[in-house]
Amino acid sequence: MNKKAISLLLILPFLLAGCKTMTFKKPSWKDGEKATYILKENGEKIGTAVFLIEKKQFEDKDIYVFSNRGLIPGRLNSYAVSQIKSNLKPISTTVYIANEQGQFNFTADYSKHETVNITYNTPMGERKKSLKIPLDSYDFGEVLYLLRNLPIVVGKKAEFTEVWPSFGQKFEVTAKVVSMEKIKVPAGRYKTFKVEYNFGKTMYKSWYSVEKPHYLILHDNGKMIYELKKVEIVNRKNRII
Repeated sequence: MNKKAISLLLILPFLLAGCKTMTFKKPSWKDGEKATYILKENGEKIGTAVFLIEKKQFEDKDIYVFSNRGLIPGRLNSYAVSQIKSNLKPISTTVYIANEQGQFNFTADYSKHETVNITYNTPMGERKKSLKIPLDSYDFGEVLYLLRNLPIVVGKKAEFTEVWPSFGQKFEVTAKVVSMEKIKVPAGRYKTFKVEYNFGKTMYKSWYSVEKPHYLILHDNGKMIYELKKVEIVNRKNRII
């Protein structure tokens, strides 16, 4: 499996957010929320992933910082940080990846109006790319969090643009609440609302707890499964960055 394919699978196969047809509700997550997931492929455990949400301040304004760490022994180590405004629009995302092919990272800067500036650092050197994006754009690193705030009503949907800096591309996305289901994962049994979302020919599925704060319980990107193992609150104090 090449480097791009691996990064697509683990570094947040998390897509969607946005809304041409609706507006996301006020975020339900808590400062210091730390969720640990078991990663499975073909029914076998292959690694773990940890998601952390922190509320901080940036330029005297409250923001959310989403940190995502993934580990597949012998295959991949990854770390992604996304900074999001209180209105859920992206500020920046930085991703680090290390695997058998080496190490590389990229940073996406959303500070310019309707443009994302991407810097890639690879063993072959640095390169830059600018991508024009519409107003309904969200970064791939924040999407799984945003979908937690969809209305819990079967049939509700959101349409928006998702930006994948790793490929320097943007995709039209539709996310829809398709059913209510009871599921069991290592963390326990949950009543969930199931969300399906696609971009191009790719379909992802995610299950969120019906009860607040609507934890991500299960995620299926077609090749890898994320099963919730536990959730902790590790920090309730805002920090300055």
